[in-house]
Amino acid sequence: MTEESFTWFAGVDWGSEKHHACIIDTRGTVVGERQFPHSGVGLAELGDWLLSIAGTTATVAVAIEVPHGPVVDSLIDRGFVVHAINPKQLDRLRDRFSVAGAKDDRRDAYVLGDGIRTDRRLFRRLHVAIHASSNCARGRALPRNCQRNGFVWATGCNSNSGDTIRRCKRSRMTWRRHGSSRFG
Repeated sequence: MTEESFTWFAGVDWGSEKHHACIIDTRGTVVGERQFPHSGVGLAELGDWLLSIAGTTATVAVAIEVPHGPVVDSLIDRGFVVHAINPKQLDRLRDRFSVAGAKDDRRDAYVLGDGIRTDRRLFRRLHVAIHASSNCARGRALPRNCQRNGFVWATGCNSNSGDTIRRCKRSRMTWRRHGSSRFG
C-alpha cells in the first residue's frame, strides 16, 4: 500500500456555532488561520478558502476530531481527503504544545493540522462509501451522499394503520439500502 503525498495539512476544530481552521505546509509553517460560521455558506467558504491556498483538493490532508456531520460531509463532497482522530488521542497531541490543559479552538485546529502532518498513523481516513453507508442508517449523512451510495429514503409508515405524519417523521423515517426490506 502506497503512502499518499500531501503538501498541505489542515486542521478543523468543529464547533456548534463556528469552526476554526488552520492550514500548514510540509515544513510545519502556519500558512493561514480562519473562523467559519456553522452554516451552509460557512462550510462552502471553508472549502473555498482551503482551495485558494492549496490549488487542488488532492494535495490537502484535512484532520478533524469528529468522523461524521456536516463539516465532514461538505469536505468529502468537495473532494478533500479527510481524516479523523480519537478525541483522547487529540488530547495527548495537545500536550505537546501546552500543558495548561485548557481547551482553545484555535490551538486545537493547529494541533490537528500539525498532527496529521507528523503523526498520520494516529488518524483514520474517512471514505465516502463507508462514511455515508454507516451514517445513512443513523440519519446523519447528507441525502446526496446516501443516494449516491445506493440508499433510498424509506418512511416505513402505513397510512392505513393510522400513523400520524409527525410520528412517522420522528420515529420511522430512515435511510435504508436500496432493495432491503429492513428499516433502520
